[in-house]
Amino acid sequence: MYSSKNILFYIYLILEMDFINPYMNNKSISLVLPLVILGIIILVLRIALKSDEAVPAGDTVWQISISATIKQEKNRSDLHMAIPLDSANIRINNMGLEHPDFTLKRIIQKRKNQREIVAAQTTSGEATFTAEYKTHVSETRRWQDTFGKAAVLKPESRLNYLFISSDIDLDDKVLAGLLKKLQSESTNQQSLVENIFELVHQKIISDSSAEYESEENTLKLRRANTLGKAKLMLLLCRASNIPARLVTGIIVREMLDLDEHFWIEVYLDKRWVAYDPTIGFEKDLPPNYLRLNVDSDQVAYLADGTPINVTIDSIQLPTPAGLLGTGEKKLFDILDLKRLPISTQFLLSTLLLLPIGALITSVFRQIIGISTYGTFTPSLLAMAIIHSEWFTVIIVILIVIAVGFGSRSVMPEKMSRVPRLSIILTIVAIGMVFSISMMEYFQLNPNPAAVLLPIIVLTNMVDRFYATTDENGIVSAIYRLIWTFIVTAICFSVFVIELLQQLVLGYPEIHFITLAVILLLSDYKGKKLSSLPYWSWLREPKIGNS
Repeated sequence: MYSSKNILFYIYLILEMDFINPYMNNKSISLVLPLVILGIIILVLRIALKSDEAVPAGDTVWQISISATIKQEKNRSDLHMAIPLDSANIRINNMGLEHPDFTLKRIIQKRKNQREIVAAQTTSGEATFTAEYKTHVSETRRWQDTFGKAAVLKPESRLNYLFISSDIDLDDKVLAGLLKKLQSESTNQQSLVENIFELVHQKIISDSSAEYESEENTLKLRRANTLGKAKLMLLLCRASNIPARLVTGIIVREMLDLDEHFWIEVYLDKRWVAYDPTIGFEKDLPPNYLRLNVDSDQVAYLADGTPINVTIDSIQLPTPAGLLGTGEKKLFDILDLKRLPISTQFLLSTLLLLPIGALITSVFRQIIGISTYGTFTPSLLAMAIIHSEWFTVIIVILIVIAVGFGSRSVMPEKMSRVPRLSIILTIVAIGMVFSISMMEYFQLNPNPAAVLLPIIVLTNMVDRFYATTDENGIVSAIYRLIWTFIVTAICFSVFVIELLQQLVLGYPEIHFITLAVILLLSDYKGKKLSSLPYWSWLREPKIGNS
């Protein structure tokens, strides 16, 4: 066994070895060693502070698995799968994906506080996509419920939650008579909702074997499954001019092939209030009610709208050991990023990959000997691609760069950098907007999220292209641009590695070591790969060759 003192001594020896030291600045060495030591200390402390009891007494931890199987031969359509939603009693702590026959394209925000996975099938025939979620269920209202808090319903949203399908005949005698009776027996909206709830819960027989039919048939048969009862209450509320929305979810309990459960949320007194007409719960649902989707009865579907059946398994896990513990609220919990909502975890894990991108760029610059437009430009472009579609991003970037580069011919020869950047920014922004509009016109299915591409990064890249052209010639400028996109592609391929995302999220202190390596690379003065005879093609062309 090695003591911590011996380990630090060996690290010092490695940093002082002859094959590194001749090319390094002593000032960098003096910074590198403290960074490495700090990273190791924090890592050791994080592991030492693990709690044997990661959840409070009475709380439970579950693994929820959602699988969708599709079979597509030609003209394959993307698979969309809803990500479960946190509530006051439930928190999704971790997400794992298994998709050997799919490529994960992105995670998009469908609505406020709601996200879904988008994946593309890569093989013909039958393919299965599985998402696994580690879920913490608490008996007490431990977290903030963003769906249940007070909110003002905007006019356009109100219209959506009052929408009634044209297939429903509101003039049907049974339906019209029932609505008139309910309204006459109610004194206000609250009592009307209560009367509707009691009617659907008590007068409509719950039959799990029944197929879902129209709301009119549900009224006539007086029998329905959980979806039929939820949709009937939804219709009666909306027909009474009360905004309501359908919720698709599950009741978390240990069971393989768990059935989906449906309930509704009604907008009363500027707050969404839950009602389960099947079991009879209202307002405060039991803690094990997990939302899978809101305002939709589908957990998974294809981009063309085809619904996909899912298989849901729920297994209770042993109480896990937690980083820093989550049983009692402590200041150290701030250091545990995996306690955050799953949507926040995804964004933070992407952000924490930026230093990895900078490290990749540094390796290409200092060891291989090629140049890119900026240290973080490839990383930021790769992050933008993760949140958009490849096709849309590539088209937009090409059009924007073409517009930006083409504008150089009409730009005055001598101009200071500030007005030049302003002009380029304006042209790039306009080019980006009309690129989206053009793709929409030609039905190329653009993703509006592409406008979130780092426009400042693109603007600076165009500006640097101008500067490189003036200094080293057009060939060098194009050469550097190509390498920028090559490094971007490499960063993207690294960023989508799920294991790496979980690693940097669970142990962000490893970036002290990342920073130490970047410092070492920045002061490297040895031979670069491009200077070797067989690798001279990597070298940027001289101005005389342009």
